[in-house]
Amino acid sequence: MLFVTSLKDPAVASGVADALRNFQPDSVLNATLFSSRTPQGHSPLAVAGAPILQLLQPGATQEVWARSPRGLSRSDLAMQAVLPELDGSIATLPISFRQDAPPGLPAARTPYLPGIRHTVARALAWARLRHLAPEQKRVGIILSDYPGAGLARETGHVAHAVGLDGFASLASILALLRAEGYQTGPAPLPDAQTLTTLLAQTAPRPLISLPTYHALAAELDAGFMASVTQAWGAPEQDPCVQEGAFHLRALELGHLTLAVQPDRGRQADRKARYHDPDIPPCHAYVAFYLWLRSVRRLDALVHLARMARWNGCRARPQPFPPPARLRC
Repeated sequence: MLFVTSLKDPAVASGVADALRNFQPDSVLNATLFSSRTPQGHSPLAVAGAPILQLLQPGATQEVWARSPRGLSRSDLAMQAVLPELDGSIATLPISFRQDAPPGLPAARTPYLPGIRHTVARALAWARLRHLAPEQKRVGIILSDYPGAGLARETGHVAHAVGLDGFASLASILALLRAEGYQTGPAPLPDAQTLTTLLAQTAPRPLISLPTYHALAAELDAGFMASVTQAWGAPEQDPCVQEGAFHLRALELGHLTLAVQPDRGRQADRKARYHDPDIPPCHAYVAFYLWLRSVRRLDALVHLARMARWNGCRARPQPFPPPARLRC
């Protein structure tokens, strides 16, 4: 553990860089604020060549944070989320909050155990990932479906993003991964048009049975699952359930999983509720991520052409947990 005054101090930055060269850590947890880059554009933290996780320590109490519709204040968002992300740091959840003190005494910090557990798990996962060979890594690439179409309507907005050809990019990514030694299956890689057909124009297929879903969902937070059932009814009532299984759009190529993210709720009001953080996801959405985590057993998950499905959730206390609760 290193304690520093400011990474903008050249002497401090040099000392941190030397220490990281000696430590050779598998991940770096950074609790400093602002950007860590020097005026020349270099960060002493990057010397480690390891993932950098930005620790969040809001300037508010937990009670104020919990009541806020935004979570982090504007200054905390700028100093602890936006600027570090521009450096390439990985956002986490708050690990502590300010604790009010009597007048004249300095404020203390109180730990936030859910955030600490989440951050530790993420750091360990990144460290593990570094030690897996490419042929061992199980990777998922998830395409968005915004704002359009569910199962019974046209699907012209799958993988849509301004300025990005999602399926052409996916085809290029597959070729790069195969060249790097990732297990992509024995068959020739699909091109952009074939990917479009398989993921946007082909009927969904059964991915996870209802008994398996019930077993896996029982391992999640009981309050969360109760909120899902209260909002959407029993899993058997989900529109994606056919013949006792959730039917979703996915394609498996060796250790790679390509899939289209399902709706969080009903197709009819998906535009109105697409970014609503106060409504829990439906059973199909939960089943999808449980399948990725527990059936496909992914080591890494990439959202390609993703719209901000959970805007601000990492900074905001959710009555219903974001995909972090369902992460792989």
